[in-house]
Amino acid sequence: MNNAIDWIFDHSRTVFVLVFIAVVGGVLAYLNIPREGRPDIDIPFLYVSAPFPGVSVQDNEVLVAQVLEEKLADLSGLKEMTTYVSDGHTGVFLEFDVGFEKERILADLRERLDDVRPDLPEDLEDPTVIERSMADRPIISVTLAGPVPMRTLTRIGDSLADDLLTLGSIKEV
Repeated sequence: MNNAIDWIFDHSRTVFVLVFIAVVGGVLAYLNIPREGRPDIDIPFLYVSAPFPGVSVQDNEVLVAQVLEEKLADLSGLKEMTTYVSDGHTGVFLEFDVGFEKERILADLRERLDDVRPDLPEDLEDPTVIERSMADRPIISVTLAGPVPMRTLTRIGDSLADDLLTLGSIKEV
């Protein structure tokens, strides 16, 4: 260990040049590497929402959920399908393999929903596809709390939102 330290002190100019080259190379690499502040990452999940107001869970299960499950079960790249049924609503959560071809799958999914429409009840609202993106997610969440009335917190929150929007790099508050 002492030999290495002695060598560094004996060759201080060489060590300085090597450190200088490493720092300059690091700065140049940092400046030339392409980067994006908020990359849009495709999340391999899609959600099909089928509102059917006034219909019970049992009827939704038979009239909507089973029909959608049959039609969507063999989508390309589908990893898992989970169906949620409640009073007046059926939702189908679709998980795909990582690296899925989003545009092609969305087109296929919408085509299948159009094809299955005659098999669904007439009163059912048109099923919609909801896609998520990392761009939709907030970067920072701020919570206000304290021993003051709610109207005071609301007023402070509105003021803070206005102040944040004056910053140039804030897109939405």
